[in-house]
Amino acid sequence: IRPDGRIILGGIMEEEADALRAAASGAGLAVVSDDREGEWWTALLRPGA
Repeated sequence: IRPDGRIILGGIMEEEADALRAAASGAGLAVVSDDREGEWWTALLRPGA
């Protein structure tokens, strides 16, 4: 991903959100924003955790 790029993750089960957030951080990505709707989680990530 480019330094000014973004990644949108959707369709993630809410119960997996913490693990995905930790994995993203370990990969050098930061969650810019996220949303939960029922059991679903969506996140916008960018480089630079």
